[in-house]
Amino acid sequence: MIAVLSAEKPPVQVGQPMGLKIAPEAVHLFAADTGKRLEASQKAVQAVMA
Repeated sequence: MIAVLSAEKPPVQVGQPMGLKIAPEAVHLFAADTGKRLEASQKAVQAVMA
């Protein structure tokens, strides 16, 4: 689940699919087994988000 905070009411209804564009440098990845943050290259982040 992703929550979106917007200054204006977004033109979508609750539960309606929508696209999001996220800057790769704003993505933080964590290892499921340790919970530690993974340092990822921009290419790796783009691969995970594809």
